[in-house]
Amino acid sequence: MTKIAILLFIVPNLWQIMSSMDLDSIDIRILAALQRNGRISNVDLAREVGLSPSPCLRRVRDLEDAGIIDRYAAILNQRATGLSLSVFVQVTLERFIFRRKHILRLRSS
Repeated sequence: MTKIAILLFIVPNLWQIMSSMDLDSIDIRILAALQRNGRISNVDLAREVGLSPSPCLRRVRDLEDAGIIDRYAAILNQRATGLSLSVFVQVTLERFIFRRKHILRLRSS
């Protein structure tokens, strides 16, 4: 697997991001590294992407200011928390008529 293919896997909308912003390969490597480990130190991140710490930190702050990096989050271990299944559901209704009996039926279920 080539490096660009790996980056495409880690940063799903890589081509859209690159075309809408002036990102170079170092910015993309910074994004990929931060997605793998959001708690990486700036020194380690700089070493990984081939920069000195000051320019690396400036790039990370620029990515944050541009809204490309939105936030940093913790990913919970499902087994450790006892949560073995995560479900995301979206329900779209073409037409919905609110009736009190529907609410009563849902509450009794």
